Amino acid sequence: LYPLPWHFGGWHVRREHKVAVFEVGINDRGEIESQIDLLRPTIGVITFIAHAHALGLGSLHEIAYEKKKMFRYFSPTNIGIICGDQDLL
Repeated sequence: LYPLPWHFGGWHVRREHKVAVFEVGINDRGEIESQIDLLRPTIGVITFIAHAHALGLGSLHEIAYEKKKMFRYFSPTNIGIICGDQDLL
């Protein structure tokens, strides 16, 4: 098993790569912390909150709360983008 930042989808992220884009999905509380801890993103985007992630979370409010935890790991120089189309975000 390879950690996400170094192996994803059959290809390897190496030092010469300038950018890598990963989709982080969650189904339960606490999942985003472990994924963000592995990836250490400098830019994060939340585009939409939907029931597709509600398996272990329940309400859309809980899903939004969990997804926004990603930004707790950010420094002042990181960029967080949240789509403003949903009141929950």
